[in-house]
Order: sequence, then C-alpha cells, then structure tokens
Amino acid sequence: MGDGEWMSRLHQFASTGVWPAREGNRPAPRQRKWDSQLQQIHSRHPPTTDLTGLPGAMGPPFSAGSKQLQQLSLKPLLLPLLLLLLLLLPLLLLLLLLLLLLLLLLLLLPLLLSCSKALQAEMSEGPQC
Repeated sequence: MGDGEWMSRLHQFASTGVWPAREGNRPAPRQRKWDSQLQQIHSRHPPTTDLTGLPGAMGPPFSAGSKQLQQLSLKPLLLPLLLLLLLLLPLLLLLLLLLLLLLLLLLLLPLLLSCSKALQAEMSEGPQC
C-alpha cells in the first residue's frame, strides 16, 4: 500500500476519531512509520471508549466530527416529534374538555336533583284552581 493511501486513512482517523471500517486494519507495529503516526494521533486525542475501531463507534469528541454528528442526529428526530405533538395535541385538548364537562356536571348535579325533587313535590300536590 502506498504512502498516499496510509496518509489518507490517518487524516480521516485524525479528523473523525473513528478508523474507517471500509479501509481494513490499522497499521501494525511492524509498519513503524505509520504505526508511530497512529500512536501520535492517539496521544493527542486519547479515545474515550474501547470501541473506537468498530464501524460507527464514537471516538473522542473532535471539533469538526462532533459538530457534524450533533447536527445530523437532531434533524431526523425533530420532524417525527413535531408530527407526534400535532397528532396528540387535539386529543389532549379533547380530554381536557371532557374533564371540564365532568367537573361541571358533578358541581351541578346536587342543584339538578334538588330542582327535580321540588318539581315532583309540586306536581304531586295537583293543580290548585
């Protein structure tokens, strides 16, 4: 493998903190030139997890990579959350309205019962002519 290929891989690793999975293995210790550069990158940006070599694993928080990942991770979540809120908002308002009607009924029920008893008593006396 040529020097340009190794430099490309090491630059990508230095900028993202993740070894490119499609690029194969990291430089072996016997490849002193490239392994020493890899170790220098590790010493400047120590990995926060042991999974930095796995595809898609997060490495240390590099300035360019982490900003891009934050922007990408928030955009797909925003639209479904807004749609869910728009779907649930009318249902929540309807539930609130039903609860208010139930409360009103419970408050007026004693008044309605007393009025109905008074009407029944008046009707049982018969007409007063």
